Amino acid sequence: MKHYKSLPNRSSSQHFGNISANDAAKEFQTHPGNVPLRFTLMDREASIGSDLSLKYAGKMAIELAYQIDDSETRLQLLDSAQKHLEASKARKAFGLTGASGNAAVELALLPQHRYSIMLGKVARPKVMESIYLDLLEAGQEHKNALAGNVHPLVRQDLKGNLSEISTLMLLQRFAVQEGDGSWSILPASLSSDRGKANRGSHVRNSWDIEVQTQYDLETPPELQYKIQVKTRRHANKTHFKRTIYAEDIAVVYVQDDLQINGQIMPLDQIINECIAEQEGDEVSAQKLNRRTGRLLDILG
Repeated sequence: MKHYKSLPNRSSSQHFGNISANDAAKEFQTHPGNVPLRFTLMDREASIGSDLSLKYAGKMAIELAYQIDDSETRLQLLDSAQKHLEASKARKAFGLTGASGNAAVELALLPQHRYSIMLGKVARPKVMESIYLDLLEAGQEHKNALAGNVHPLVRQDLKGNLSEISTLMLLQRFAVQEGDGSWSILPASLSSDRGKANRGSHVRNSWDIEVQTQYDLETPPELQYKIQVKTRRHANKTHFKRTIYAEDIAVVYVQDDLQINGQIMPLDQIINECIAEQEGDEVSAQKLNRRTGRLLDILG
């Protein structure tokens, strides 16, 4: 078991010997103030060794790094996050899954976490550009996987990932090309992503992506936008109960909201346009600008 500097003794791991990856993630989310317990749960996820549990371990390490004050422990946690996410991503050799694909996205954005946690700053422009290209690579992998023969449940997960990647790429592209260096785009923390409705309420408080802004270098980046990403609005509203999200969460239905020609947008369209733009296609660049405008309008 890895030793982390300045960390209180972990809770006994014996109690969690048979806990599943999802149950460990739930325990982590519901005990935000119990740091020793959270470390124990992170260790448990890492020991399970599946693509899902390793992804969870990586996200737990990142969330704990924001929570811990000691800089050496923060750095160790970020290194652990990278190791766990890389191990989850490596499982794609057996076929891309929702978890291994999501780990690739988390890895792409890990440099921004390092800037936020260790320096309290938005990443430099060159780092932002590198993040964008890594996201594009992850998007291409999802596009290729969806073009093949995958299990329906895996396909559903990959489509959800690709919707998030498309949204992340529009935001990251805007931050790189049009931004003033104040925007930081990140996936939501594990706890925020799994947020439930408060007791007695049907309104959910969970999101997938967040935009942090920093206009004063003397203060760390602050959360500005919370974004919940959906692939499509359901066609038959009569038989579908739509989830209600808190008022401060912007909900983006990618194929509906980001279309620009009055028709449902193919899910891989944004990735295709980003690839074409990299090859010098001005028409694709203009389409991406229009889609970005629609996204920013939703954010308000």
